[in-house]
This record gives sequence, structure tokens and C-alpha cells, in this order.
Amino acid sequence: IKKGVLPVLFAAYYLTYQRELALYEDGVFCPTLIFEHLELLAKRPEKFTVERYQIAGMRFAVFEKYLQSIIGKVCSQKTTLLDIVRPLAKFMKSLPVYTQYTTALSAETVAVREALIQAKSPSQLLFVQLPMACGYKSFKVADVDSRLSEQFMKKLIQCLRELKNAYSQLLEQFSRLLCEALKLEPGLDLSILRTQIKNRFGNLEQYTVDKEGLVAFIRRLQNKQETDEAWLESIATFLGKLPPSKWRTEHRQQAEYRLAELSHRLHDLAKLHSQTIGKSHKNGVKAVLIRTVRQEKEVEQIAYIEPKHQAKINDTVKKIYPTLDKIGDNQLKLAVLAELFDRLGS
Repeated sequence: IKKGVLPVLFAAYYLTYQRELALYEDGVFCPTLIFEHLELLAKRPEKFTVERYQIAGMRFAVFEKYLQSIIGKVCSQKTTLLDIVRPLAKFMKSLPVYTQYTTALSAETVAVREALIQAKSPSQLLFVQLPMACGYKSFKVADVDSRLSEQFMKKLIQCLRELKNAYSQLLEQFSRLLCEALKLEPGLDLSILRTQIKNRFGNLEQYTVDKEGLVAFIRRLQNKQETDEAWLESIATFLGKLPPSKWRTEHRQQAEYRLAELSHRLHDLAKLHSQTIGKSHKNGVKAVLIRTVRQEKEVEQIAYIEPKHQAKINDTVKKIYPTLDKIGDNQLKLAVLAELFDRLGS
């Protein structure tokens, strides 16, 4: 057979018997035949093998019954082994990168995920690897309709649902963290959360010079994505420096750290703005937030620098600074200032 004809003949044969044929590339099961396979087949046919599954008398009703909730209706005709395994493989490949790597899953679900990722043989996957991942012994053909296989399928569906919902769970957890960090009511619906954030923190970016950090964060909080989920994903992307669907553990940790840091600074900015908006706009008053944090307490006050007092402030600084300057050590200077501030705040 000429090389140019081989892919055409193979494609015709495969499509005719696709419900019974398993395709392998370098020993790895391929759930679907795609154009790239045919291109490679013409150049490197030795990389591919096929296996035909004709298991006489086997009934897959129990598998189909439970799997419909995850992968939809399997087949209108008599179900074959590959009718079950192919949708499972496609389901796994459709999951976000986050779900394929996260450790925030039950041990059984992680084992099921690894079995699906590493699957090399449909029969081994369905009757050996998946049952063992779910805590059961491997099955024989005669066991397919047994009570034990139903128990296994219930456990498998539980694991598949956990995989299916892992990314939405991540977004829900991030939403709760956002509420907590911004001191909003926990568990708010995303649309309400979005509105409250806009009302409370909108336009504050014009009152800070931190363009890369706080300004960018405030603008991201007000992003105009069409859906609430896309809005939340945009914030998470900014904080984790990668779309949350692609997060690994380190990205999630980075996002949580940056959220805590930036939200703290945002609250300071909002406090300054709310306290001084009247004075600042009308009289040119400058406001400075001063805070000291000790193990036993936190003290903060806002200092208002009014134009009419500027000369007196300057004179006082000139008198005090030489005394501080004699100390020499900057850490001691700061310690003195901290002590003075605590006394003023007590």
C-alpha cells in the first residue's frame, strides 16, 4: 500500500469500527482520531497500534446508568467498552489545568484522576485501575452487573463529580477570600459582591501613586467583564499572575498573599479618602495615616496638615529634628518616634 493511501484506508476502517477499536500512540490510548494522527500515521506508522474489543455477552448497563450524569447519554445502540471509556478520557482532557494538578481533592479522587491520565488500555482502565483507585478489587467480565460493580460506580461518580466541580470550588473559595479581605459580608452572590466593591472602592485609584500595585488592583476590581465569573477570574488572574484555570499551588498562594497585602493598603486608602474628602477638596488639607502595630495593640490616627499650620509645623520640625539626628542610629530614631506616637494615641 502506498503511504499516501494508508491514512485514508485506516480512517475508513477506524470510522467503521470505532465503537470497537482502540487507537494507541506510543502505547498511550487516544480517545479520538484527529487529523494530526493521520498526518503522523503517514510519516511514522510504527508509532500507532490498534486493538479491537469484542467482548461477547458483556452488558454495560450499570456503567451507562451512572455515567450519564457526568458524560451524558453514552450510546443509543448496545453499549460497548469503548463507548464507556472514550467519554471518560474526553472528560479528563476537558478539565482545566488547575483540576489536573491540584492536591485539594480526596485521596480517591486523586487516584481516579491519575488512572484516567495514565490510561493505556481501556479494559485495564475500566476493570482494574479505576476500581482500585476507588478502593475496590479489579473486576472480571462476569462481575459487571454485580452489586459490587454498582458500589464501585457510585464511588467513581462521586470522584468524577469532585473533579468536575473542583474549579468552581476554587472560584467559590476565592470569592469568600475576596469578601473577607475587603471586609464585606461573607457568601455574597457575585453580582452583589461586584456592585458593593464598585460602590465602596470605585475611583480610589486617583488618590494613590502606586500604579503597578494598588492602582492596578482597584482597576481590576472594577473590570467590566460581561459575566460575574469572568470578573472574578480577572481579579484572580491579576493576583496570581496566571488565569486561575491554570493555577498550581504556588499561584494560589501568591494570589492569597497579594490579596491580603493589597486589600490592607486599599482599606487604608479608603479610610484616608473618607476622612478627608471634605477638607482636602475645599481647603487643600493633606492627610497622613500613621499606624504602629505592637503585639498587644494597634494604634492608628490620621494627621491633617492644613495650609494655615504649615509654617508652625515646619518650625517645630526644625527644632525637633536636630535632637533626633544626634541619635545617629536610624532604628533608634524610629523607636523614639514610635514611642512618641503611642503616647499621643493613648
